[in-house]
Amino acid sequence: MKEEARKRFAFVIYCLGVASLSLSIIWSGNLCRAEDKQTAAEKYKPASETPESLKGKQIFQAHHCASCHSSGTGGGCLGPPLLGVGARRSREYITARITDDKEQIEKFKNLYCAQELMPHPRLPKTLATPLVAYLMTLPEPAQGFKVGKHAGQLAIKSEPTKKTLPHQTSVALGKKLFYEKGCTACHSMFGAGGQFAPALDQVSNRLTREQISNRITQAELLALGPSFEYQERGTVMPPCDLTPSEIKEITDFLLSLTGKK
Repeated sequence: MKEEARKRFAFVIYCLGVASLSLSIIWSGNLCRAEDKQTAAEKYKPASETPESLKGKQIFQAHHCASCHSSGTGGGCLGPPLLGVGARRSREYITARITDDKEQIEKFKNLYCAQELMPHPRLPKTLATPLVAYLMTLPEPAQGFKVGKHAGQLAIKSEPTKKTLPHQTSVALGKKLFYEKGCTACHSMFGAGGQFAPALDQVSNRLTREQISNRITQAELLALGPSFEYQERGTVMPPCDLTPSEIKEITDFLLSLTGKK
């Protein structure tokens, strides 16, 4: 009887141990899931609103920055979205990018981008400073951004047969298309541009001509809301309904990037 009681006692202790371990695993799993569900808005804390940032918002509107950039519902898609820009770019970088001041222009050129990229309007320091203050107050979307990868040449338009252009002309046209199609909203070159997708300087060291051409169409950027479902399409890439010759021109441009400052 004593032996049987000992066995029962040992079995009870074993069961309690298993139950305790199971509860521990479930509890830690719930913690992990809670951390996974942490929103982008909770991870990044934008600057607080101030009289200076409110003035900057008026400057943002007066200078039609939303023609190229989105900062919430609506806006352009030629430049990177500005929601949560402070999580991706420093105040120093933005100031150097938009201030019409010789010192800031040289600073941006030397630190980030010696090569000519898409021209950007610049403002006097008295206007640029409050504008930067406003940009630093913009929160990220509730659940961050979703980047749809390039899916190949699925949207190519047909076109009549066209003469082959000289290489330099093709590169220039490809550069123009690269900006017109909003590629800099996600991609950067030499430190300037978007940070949602891989940088494209020295892309020819990683991908062949065929691989680059096959990845040009069908990308999309969406700002997600609390439900993770589709939201108002204020942050979205334009349709890349490119012709074969346009794809070649963009490819020629990307292959011309050496990565050297």
